[in-house]
Amino acid sequence: MHNLKQRVSIVCFFISILLLSGCGPKKYIDVSGEKQYETLLGVEFKTKKELLALGVTFDANYASVVDYVFIMPKPGISGPQVVFNEKVPKGMRLKIIGVLESGRLFNNRVFYTIKFLDTNLHRDFPSIVKVFGDVHGVNKGLDINMFELVPTKNKSAQ
Repeated sequence: MHNLKQRVSIVCFFISILLLSGCGPKKYIDVSGEKQYETLLGVEFKTKKELLALGVTFDANYASVVDYVFIMPKPGISGPQVVFNEKVPKGMRLKIIGVLESGRLFNNRVFYTIKFLDTNLHRDFPSIVKVFGDVHGVNKGLDINMFELVPTKNKSAQ
C-alpha cells in the first residue's frame, strides 16, 4: 500500500509540473523557417480601426523591460506587466516579418512578428499580432474586425 501511495504521489507531481509549465509567461518560439509559414513573410496588412500597442514584460518581478509589443483592440489589458500603452492609428500599414508560437503543449498559439511601415513606432521591440484563424485563410488568420490585407502589386505589370 505504501508503494502505491508513493507511485501516485510521483505521478501527481509530474502531472502538476506538466500542467503548470503551460501556465506561466514564456517567451515565444520563432517558427518562421517552417515550410507552412514561409509564404506569410512579407505579407502587408493595415489596421481597420484605432488599436493599442502595449509594451509587456514577462519578468517575474515586472521590471520595466519590454519583451514584446502586443497590438490589440481597446480596452487592451492592464496590470503591472504593461510597461507602456500607446495608440496605433487606423490605416497603419504593417508587414509580417516572422511567425512565433507559444510552444505550449496545450493551447499553442500563433503570433505574427510585424514591422510598422509608416512610422518608426516601436522599432526597438518585437511587435506581435495574435493569429485567430487559419494562417492560409482569406485574411491570413488575422481578425477581420481589426486588420485587412493590402493587395499585392502584380510585378509582371510593372
